[in-house]
Amino acid sequence: MNKILSILVTVLLIQTSIYAQLSKIYDFTGSATVGKEPLGGLITDGTYLYGMTQWGGANNKGTIFKIKTDGTDYSLLYSFDNANGERPDGDLVLINNFLYGTTVEGGTNNVGVIFKIKTDGSAFAKLYDFSGDAIPGQLITDGTMLYGISHSGDGTALHQGLGFIFKLNFDGSNFSVIHVFNGNGGGSIIRGKLIKTGSVIYGIAENGGLNGNGILYKIDDSGANFSIVYQFNEQHINSIITDGIYFYGTTDFGGSSGAGSLFKVKFDGTDYQLLKDFSSVDEPYGNLFLNGSILYGATNGGGTTGDGNIYKINTDGTGFQTLYNCGILNYKGTKPNGSFILLNNYLYGMMQSGGNSYLGTIFKYQLTTTGINDINSNLNVSVYPNPANNLLHIQSEISYSKYFIINTLGQYIVSDTTLNNKQIDISDIPTGTYLLVLITNDKKINTCEIIIKK
Repeated sequence: MNKILSILVTVLLIQTSIYAQLSKIYDFTGSATVGKEPLGGLITDGTYLYGMTQWGGANNKGTIFKIKTDGTDYSLLYSFDNANGERPDGDLVLINNFLYGTTVEGGTNNVGVIFKIKTDGSAFAKLYDFSGDAIPGQLITDGTMLYGISHSGDGTALHQGLGFIFKLNFDGSNFSVIHVFNGNGGGSIIRGKLIKTGSVIYGIAENGGLNGNGILYKIDDSGANFSIVYQFNEQHINSIITDGIYFYGTTDFGGSSGAGSLFKVKFDGTDYQLLKDFSSVDEPYGNLFLNGSILYGATNGGGTTGDGNIYKINTDGTGFQTLYNCGILNYKGTKPNGSFILLNNYLYGMMQSGGNSYLGTIFKYQLTTTGINDINSNLNVSVYPNPANNLLHIQSEISYSKYFIINTLGQYIVSDTTLNNKQIDISDIPTGTYLLVLITNDKKINTCEIIIKK
């Protein structure tokens, strides 16, 4: 094996060990008892993970579910039915054995609701019906009240606002709009999760400000003292998180390629830094997750097949690394979205599509490993003829289900293809030396060098 291919094999094995760090723990099927196409993140009480799907369930209008961290004991807690909400979105909030959340459709006015439900699936209650052209977003809590945003509207049927911030009690009482956005310099199209520190709320608007590209704002929880903290040059800010000194966030557009960026800025709006320019196909999506000095995030596009990536980057902008390419092993899921959570050195999250039914998955990603579990380069396999020009034949006592073919530049010539009849058609592949990657039914990996001659 030549030097370049030896390096490639080493890189591939390192990459495969990374793929082994991501495990699928559940497949959504779309049945009446499961749900499909999750949109949002997970939360946990330390034993169960809780989340929502935007479709599926008994009425195909979305679900609330719980599942243990090892993928067992999946329970459908609630199927939405339009009257009580439809198409849940975002992350749930857990307070005193109750889960709180929002839907973007359904309810009395068919523009979404706020709801609560016990963690055992009992005591579902609709707390509030939105009206007008509201599009409710994610909730947060400070332990005394719930706070949230609507991407549009003014909280009434008057259609005079471009988004608003609201608050209410846990029983649904005392709902009040504390700020209505008016566009222009004041921002519009409110995004992401609010962040509350003391009595001050911070948030982001996709549009507005002097540059028209969005703002970071703050406001007292009473609704007083609204002010702009920072006006962005990048466009379409997704969300923000904080380490107590900086806010970190991503944008849909902006950066040198116009395809999204990752930034940080201090609470007072100073020391703005562009940490990462994404490529033209990446599309950063969902909330970042901060673990120490490392940020973890996801893209909805990019990768080998455009199905998204999971990445990490240091908070100073160094050390960017793609951790998982969702298009390589799409049975584990594609299109990651929502928030990550951390339990016992695993990041947990959801994929909106992919999986065995192509309807989404729940996954966990191990941050550190002690070995490579999914690789076995000593599996007994023979590939012939080698060199070959039209067909490769696989002879092995092991059953292989899929394969990849990679050139010496590390480019995927054939990606994630089903192996039929133990034969591989190579008639359309040019002359050269390649790496053949074989995957067993139980996800073990074997590799060998092949030579194609025409």
